[in-house]
Amino acid sequence: MAEQSKWLQRDGYKAIFEEARKQKPFCSMAINWCYNEPWKTAANNSIISYPNIPKAGYYAVTNSLRPILANARIPKFLWYSGEQFTMELWLLNDSTKGYPNFTIKAYIEIAEEDVLITEWKTGFITANQNKKGPGISYLLPDANTDRIRIKLKCMENDKYSS
Repeated sequence: MAEQSKWLQRDGYKAIFEEARKQKPFCSMAINWCYNEPWKTAANNSIISYPNIPKAGYYAVTNSLRPILANARIPKFLWYSGEQFTMELWLLNDSTKGYPNFTIKAYIEIAEEDVLITEWKTGFITANQNKKGPGISYLLPDANTDRIRIKLKCMENDKYSS
């Protein structure tokens, strides 16, 4: 149960912070209500536990705030075999530089197997602007797994992958 809780916190914070970034300039910040825990507790939503131990959620927020980041907007959390999985690709750019072109490869991992579902050539990325990419639809196969994972690889610079 503790591992599921860590996973949910990590992916939940990732989704919250990256979605806030996609909504700029209408959303100018995302904040975490309980950053660090001031004393020992059995359960809390802090991202740093007492006395000064970063949790998985801390690293998820740190990664979500990289200046340039390949991102996916996924409309819901729970998916079933046989459903049409959908998402939108984005490239988030909070840097002061524009970039000529990136190639983003989107993979879906199901039962420890990576399947390439699309490749996006972003075109020019303007400084301090986010770019919405293509919408993707993928029929989920019947698989013996309780999780799927999306992997976005930036071919020009792995630091921008997600």
